[in-house]
Amino acid sequence: MSDAAIGLISALLGALIGSFAAYWFALRQDKVARRRERVVSHLIAAYRALEQYALLEPKRSDFVERQRAFENALGDIFLLGDERAIELVREIDARVKQGQGLDVKELALHLRGGLRKELGLVEVSDRTVIHFRGASR
Repeated sequence: MSDAAIGLISALLGALIGSFAAYWFALRQDKVARRRERVVSHLIAAYRALEQYALLEPKRSDFVERQRAFENALGDIFLLGDERAIELVREIDARVKQGQGLDVKELALHLRGGLRKELGLVEVSDRTVIHFRGASR
């Protein structure tokens, strides 16, 4: 076999291996990006459910539906949240079981900060959770 043929074969093998490696890394990166997207999407929905439940008046006709959404949000946070979020969910659960009421402010602030960071937004130092009430109230 001539030197030219060996050079051609090794160039082809190198190109094939390089192409396969690039493809594999691109697939892996895409998988990580899709996972991140799903987690952020679920945590944004959970944040919204927390806010909606915090405003909720027990007399409203959609109370049970929103209460279920709130419980699902806590489950999503427990599943997808970081260690601090899980700790805050546990604290909420313990307070409710002890009859101390429901305060989701710390959890909402933690989620808001984490989501802003994950989305590349500017950090906000304001610890206010603002609830806008509709005209129907």
